[in-house]
Amino acid sequence: MKTFELKGTLRSELGRKAVKKIRQNDEIPCNLYGGQNNVHFSVKRADVHKLIYTPHVYLVDLTIGSEKHKGIIREIQTHPVTDQILHLDFLEVFDNKPVTVDIPVSVRGSAIGVRKGGKMEVFKRYLKVQGLPVHLPDEISVDVSDLDIGKTIYVKDIKIENVSFAGNLHDPVVGVHYARTVVEETPAAAAATTAATPEAGAAAAPSASAAPASTPAAEPKKEPKKK
Repeated sequence: MKTFELKGTLRSELGRKAVKKIRQNDEIPCNLYGGQNNVHFSVKRADVHKLIYTPHVYLVDLTIGSEKHKGIIREIQTHPVTDQILHLDFLEVFDNKPVTVDIPVSVRGSAIGVRKGGKMEVFKRYLKVQGLPVHLPDEISVDVSDLDIGKTIYVKDIKIENVSFAGNLHDPVVGVHYARTVVEETPAAAAATTAATPEAGAAAAPSASAAPASTPAAEPKKEPKKK
């Protein structure tokens, strides 16, 4: 599993005023739990950017004051409007105790079903695994080369040494299905087409421009008056 080094400063003061002051200094209040005692500390906002805005999951080597800890991010609290990070919770982990972590899924290969015209769909971007920190993988690689149309790879089909999956083993991870290629005609378009086509045997109505023009009647001749 990838590691990330992070330095923190112990927080001697707690409460809203202290937290507000920390954020004004462009730092993030944090909490480390899971060990003998909870540790309250803060980190510089710029130092955690690469740790948070990434698809990878890291085992964090924390240096807080003079003490060293290992942990993983358990919760990220953000502002509902600005999405600014407000608080971080870390779970302390130990080399001899298994831990449960969400590991990203990486799809490898070119599926045979896609080459036949099918469409591939990834159902799980992360999978929850359990194991000792030393055995946790950076990612879960799924080979889809032999995946044909109508076939699916489930959690139970993936094997990783020294770790187990902490979820439903029958959940689909990735599959290939038929791509829809026929575009159905809408009812409005069908009605317009029917109206525009005359029925068989029906004569077409003459156009207004083709109608014969009427000829004005000739005036009767006037007889000459007798003298």
